Amino acid sequence: MDDLRAWLSQAGPASRLLGWLNFSDGRPDPKWQRQWDDTFAQAAQWDAPRPWEVVRGWLTEELDRLERGGGAAFRDTTQARAALELVFDHVLPAYRQHHADWLGRLPDDELFTPFFVARVAEAVLQQGSPWLETERIVRGALRQLNDFVGHRPIAVLESRPQTDFYPHEKIRPVPIYIRGAGVARGKYAEVVELALKLLRETDPDLLHEAYFDPALLDELAYDPRPIDHSHPVTRRPNYLFGEWDPHHVDAQGRYRRFVVRKRTLDEILSRVPKHDTPEATRAERVFEAAAVFAGTVLMASGTSGSGPTTFDSSVTLSKLVPRICLLYTS
Repeated sequence: MDDLRAWLSQAGPASRLLGWLNFSDGRPDPKWQRQWDDTFAQAAQWDAPRPWEVVRGWLTEELDRLERGGGAAFRDTTQARAALELVFDHVLPAYRQHHADWLGRLPDDELFTPFFVARVAEAVLQQGSPWLETERIVRGALRQLNDFVGHRPIAVLESRPQTDFYPHEKIRPVPIYIRGAGVARGKYAEVVELALKLLRETDPDLLHEAYFDPALLDELAYDPRPIDHSHPVTRRPNYLFGEWDPHHVDAQGRYRRFVVRKRTLDEILSRVPKHDTPEATRAERVFEAAAVFAGTVLMASGTSGSGPTTFDSSVTLSKLVPRICLLYTS
């Protein structure tokens, strides 16, 4: 355990992670998110098949040590202990069970990613004490996490003006980039990081035409659900590209979270060879994949607009599709 403790500590001292868990009210902290991601990456390099369990065990042991000799800051560790138990023993399994229909075949390591678990921790802490009210906290955290549906062609009836989605239709996109914390480590990292660099360097006029401002991107995430080809939404030619989240809008009416489809991202990544390929060949493929991903984001943004008021009811897909082609060829 001493070797593992030293290995995980290379990402930063456990006291920083535990201090946030013990004193935070759940407001996101990019520095904490960055260290959280780095710690998971260290656990993965230790060849841990379920790195979140390794990190949880390490933090629990470190919390015991800090409580015994960490001074006044860790004299009372009630909140941190409750947070670890609620996140790993209750909310993550409850989320799995809640979405057993949608995500039953998705491997745990593609769902319980560091940034996703960080969002779970934030949701748990935002429920507030008393921490023994497990059912209340789990229910509230799930309600807060499940905040994305995406485009759904639901008819609004006069007898039901307040149309809502079915509870199991809402999910939590898995973050692969968070402003301030950067790109999540893992299999998508090099492609996503290069794609974001390409987008930041894209001609401002083209970005304007595509309604994409990199400075407004608070989070980039993927929709982990499988693609239901029988659903009417898949008939939209832009569906597989992704979209700005229509429910994450700032005070100025601008979208702030972009969601791509996991299937699309995986298809783009499939062109990147493994590390045993000659470096020049692999670098070229990574660049190609990043460019395709950047173009896909621009196409999706071009049909989403920059906010809910970008397009009115007179704008149809037949008018937007030529824009898609123009943006891609640009």
